[in-house]
Amino acid sequence: MTDSPSGGDPTIDGAAPAEQAGSPRRSRGRRPGAPDTRGEILRAARKSFAESGFEATSIRGVARDAGVDPALVHHYFGGKVRLLLAVARVGYDPRQLLRTIVRGGRADIGWRTIRRAIALWESPIGETFLTAIRQRPDLIPAIATVFGREVVEAATHEVGLPPDRARERVAMFQTLMGGLVMTRYIARMEPAATLRPDEVERIFGPILQGIVDGQFDRPRRS
Repeated sequence: MTDSPSGGDPTIDGAAPAEQAGSPRRSRGRRPGAPDTRGEILRAARKSFAESGFEATSIRGVARDAGVDPALVHHYFGGKVRLLLAVARVGYDPRQLLRTIVRGGRADIGWRTIRRAIALWESPIGETFLTAIRQRPDLIPAIATVFGREVVEAATHEVGLPPDRARERVAMFQTLMGGLVMTRYIARMEPAATLRPDEVERIFGPILQGIVDGQFDRPRRS
């Protein structure tokens, strides 16, 4: 079974590190732009995401803290999710990986998930996500909020999981995938760290598929 590891270009605009510049003279009120406007937006956004989380952070609030017009935040980053990814310096949008995976339907989604995830994580662009986990742990809850919500919606509407079972199965799926990231890439624990990609797929693909298919569901109450 073959499957291309890429589902289009997962890169996003505005995910590069903040620009380095001198401190421009501040004028009163909101300014239309300055040499380090983008950097000031990123600094204000990181503080808000880390302290308040994704849901409570707003484009208007970030703009206010950065001393700029909200239109400038949209100009540089396009929206709140892309702003978060730029703050974390993640070079791709994880939701694009999700859309690529669910596009193939429910059959073989366990194997498809692990194959595409491994191909991405072990690529230069995927390393930006792992670096964000290692170096910016204060942003993990905000990133998880966005991605977790998208996964539950996709599981219900795209994959067709029963609505009353979707959250439970997604929780098991996320826990297994998150544990793999931590043991293989962050902590680099043996033997997970040195398994070949095909071994990872062979071990975890059937388990992930079993989760999706309901093999590990709790018995329903009578």
